[in-house]
Amino acid sequence: MEELQLDWTVASGDTPEGAFVQNALQRIETFQVQNERIPSFEASNYYAAAGVLKAIRNHGLTMGKRFCEWGSEFRVLSCLAAMEAYDACGIEIETKLVRSAASSE
Repeated sequence: MEELQLDWTVASGDTPEGAFVQNALQRIETFQVQNERIPSFEASNYYAAAGVLKAIRNHGLTMGKRFCEWGSEFRVLSCLAAMEAYDACGIEIETKLVRSAASSE
């Protein structure tokens, strides 16, 4: 078993990933203030996810370049995966989240 070294520099707004995550968190907060709470929606730790995606790619642990995010909410993880050169897509059933994600493009 290999221990992955995570790149925590993505937690900084000085990186494209960090700036993207900061913007996404602001959009999510605005959404949650303007809409009733969606019981199944819980924002992830996107900074950690970005570090994990980068580590997986850097260590060659993928079997290809496809990334599918099931329950993609605001598509933050899918976009982060695309920033790491994955062929990424997101699947979401909650209509309000789909509309909000589409309007933020």
